[in-house]
Amino acid sequence: MSHEERTALYYARHEYLFEYVADCPFGLLGHCPIDQARGKDKTRLNELFIMLDTETSKSGPDQKLPDGRYQINDNYIVAWSASFNILGLDVMTIWGDSPDQIIPFMEKVQKSLRGNKTVWYIHHAAYDWQFLRKWCYEAWGEPVAQLNTKPHYPVNIDFANGITLRDSLILAQRSIERWARDLNAPNGKAVGAWDYDRIRHQHEPMSEDELRYIECDVLAGVECLAILRKTLRCTYMSMPYTQTGIVRSAAREAGKPARAHKTARECYEKGYETYHDLVNIYHGGYTHANRHISGWTIEEHIECRDFHPAIRIACSRSRCRRSDSGRSQLRSRIAIY
Repeated sequence: MSHEERTALYYARHEYLFEYVADCPFGLLGHCPIDQARGKDKTRLNELFIMLDTETSKSGPDQKLPDGRYQINDNYIVAWSASFNILGLDVMTIWGDSPDQIIPFMEKVQKSLRGNKTVWYIHHAAYDWQFLRKWCYEAWGEPVAQLNTKPHYPVNIDFANGITLRDSLILAQRSIERWARDLNAPNGKAVGAWDYDRIRHQHEPMSEDELRYIECDVLAGVECLAILRKTLRCTYMSMPYTQTGIVRSAAREAGKPARAHKTARECYEKGYETYHDLVNIYHGGYTHANRHISGWTIEEHIECRDFHPAIRIACSRSRCRRSDSGRSQLRSRIAIY
C-alpha cells in the first residue's frame, strides 16, 4: 500500500478522539506504518509523532517563615496528556490525572504498535524528566543510551524496551505557543486556560478549560513536528535531534557536489595543527550562525573576543566593531577554507 493510500485510509476510517486513559482505543495504533533501518540495524521505527506532557501542582501554598525565608512545598504530577499524529493526521489525544497511569499506558502503546522503537517527544524534557525519572527507572531500569547537553538536560533517552524519550524544545528553540504560530499549525496552545497558582490534587475533576489546555498543548506539538518533517523532507528515522542538526544536514547536502568530505580529509592529512584548527572552527560553540545568510565572503578582519566568530561575522556589517586585535588568529583560521 502506498503512502497516499495509507493516508486516505486513515482519513476515511478514523475521526479524532479525545479520551480518558481508561477509554483509550489502542487498536487504532495497529495500522501505523513502520520504517525499517538499513543494513545490520534491526530497528523498526514506528512512523508516528507522539508528544507527552505533564502538569504539576504544589502540595500547598508557600509559607513565609519567621526568619524571612519561605517553606517550599513539593511539586507532583496532577494531570498528563499524550497526542498521536500518524501520516499527518491527528488520531487521538489521551489524558490522565495521576503519574502511576503513564508507564502502563506507554507500555500498552508500545505493544499495540508493530515496530520495536517508539519516540515520545516531550517539550522541555528537562523539567518533566524530574517527575518521570522515578517511574521510568522502576519499570524499565536504567537507560541503555542517553544524550545530554548538560547533566540535568536530557536530549534523547533510550530504554531497552524500545521506548525513547526525546526533547522537542531543543529542536524548536521556542515555546509551543510560538512554534505553532510560526508554522501555522491547525491548533495552537490554549493560553490562559490553566491557572498555575491553583493548588490541585491527583484524580481531581478538571474543568472544560483545563482539559482544553492539556489537549491543545500536545496536539499543537505533534502538528508542529509533522509540519517540520514535511518541510525538511526527511523521514521519521532521519528527524534531527536539535536545530543545529538541521543546519549540519543542510551544510552536508550543500557540500556533496563539491566533494567537501574528500577535501576535509585531505586537510586532515596536512598535519595535527590543521586538523585542530578545523575542529575548533566547526565546533558547536562556533557555529551558531543563521543558515539563511551562509556563503558570504569575508573581506575585513574583525574582533572576536566577545562573541563566537560565526555570530560576530554575521553581524559585522551592522553592529560589530572592527579593530586590529585578534587579526592574525582569525586570518589563519579563515585561510584554511
